[in-house]
Amino acid sequence: MAGENERIDQHVYSQGSIDKWVYSTCNICSVGCGCYIAVKDEEIVEIKGNGSHPVNRGRLGPKGENRWYAYQAPDRLKTPLIRNDSGELQPTTWNEAMDLIVSNAKQSLKEKGSSNSVSVYSTGQGFYEDYYTIAKIGRAGLQTNLLDANTRLCTATTEFCLLQLFGADGTPASFDDIDKTDTLMLFGHNAADTGTVLFEQIMDHKNRTGKPYLIVVDPRKTMTAKEADLHLQLSPGTNITLLNGLLNEILHRGEIDNHFLKQHTVDFDKMKESVKDWTLEDPVKATNISLEQRRCD
Repeated sequence: MAGENERIDQHVYSQGSIDKWVYSTCNICSVGCGCYIAVKDEEIVEIKGNGSHPVNRGRLGPKGENRWYAYQAPDRLKTPLIRNDSGELQPTTWNEAMDLIVSNAKQSLKEKGSSNSVSVYSTGQGFYEDYYTIAKIGRAGLQTNLLDANTRLCTATTEFCLLQLFGADGTPASFDDIDKTDTLMLFGHNAADTGTVLFEQIMDHKNRTGKPYLIVVDPRKTMTAKEADLHLQLSPGTNITLLNGLLNEILHRGEIDNHFLKQHTVDFDKMKESVKDWTLEDPVKATNISLEQRRCD
């Protein structure tokens, strides 16, 4: 999945020459665009797309192109902060901050007992080794089961569903599949705003070839929905209702690949049984999508 032509997006540094370009990958969204970061006096001063990267061919979204401003922000947090007696946050050293954490943890264990007296809320941007260490410190050291991270609100549900459906918590498709598919269905994914480079290349391929037929399922009339061939503007919270009705309709029409199902799936009969009572007619009122839209071939 890449643009037909290379295009180098660049945020130009206007304060003289730079010291070096550092190869990197933009991590603002999940597209993973290749880029180069300009460094001057050990500071980030510019960014440009990598024209040879297979994902973006030099393109950058507005977030990736302007992200380096945050590193130069005068109010960027660079040291720990501790509240003084007046409740105001004051800069401190890492050693002083860690001493305070240790002291308060010991005090909590002493006053409230050794079971679940301390909770740990961590990030979703760590490595496996980080989470392993946090778990060991939390459960074995602080003797608490109250461990959580922002992944519970972000990706935990997605990963669990992927494990149930595909046996692995990684997405089974790739960007290359978008170039090959006849139909692309986006559920609540406003790619025009949140994955700009990806959406640009979807539309570039569509404008050149006429494919994919784009279906957007979203209660909102987003920029992505405006470009869709079919916008299913359902009521919030009715995704499952819509999917069950569509799935039963597909099974009823017999539009399935039996050889693929036999070779690569398990419990197909259970799934078929679970949706047998769902029809396209029944959930019309719940989803607020007309029957004609649901039956669009």
